[in-house]
Amino acid sequence: MKGLYNLAYISRNMINGAKEDIEKEVQKILQSAQKNNPRINVTGALLYSGGWFCQVIEGDYEVLDELFETITLIQTNKITAVPVILYGSDYWGGLKDWIQKTLLDKFGNISPDDMDLIPLVDDTESVIKIINDWYGTAENRLEPNYSL
Repeated sequence: MKGLYNLAYISRNMINGAKEDIEKEVQKILQSAQKNNPRINVTGALLYSGGWFCQVIEGDYEVLDELFETITLIQTNKITAVPVILYGSDYWGGLKDWIQKTLLDKFGNISPDDMDLIPLVDDTESVIKIINDWYGTAENRLEPNYSL
């Protein structure tokens, strides 16, 4: 791989049906990833629990493609909004500048609010704060899938 990109996000399950139906669909997603990820030189993990997905991907261009696909799915309400965090100004700063200058300022392909979908941070405390702020709201609150 020339450049190594990392992407992680959490989203609410949008698959309808009984528990067994959802499990079958999750298995299909996993089988597809197991088949396709090695072909495109991507590694990752997909976790599903309590109606939530957590996906972590590492790879080259395909990861960047996944990032934009995720943002597009959020913008078009195909998936629930999730925090997508760009970690490391040295690494992601050029991309964020290009998005601002080209997609927003020059061509108007996105709205100014879309820039808020991809915060750029340089420390883990900021990542934790963004996640806690996001999932701390009543609408997005993460809750355990068990009771004591």
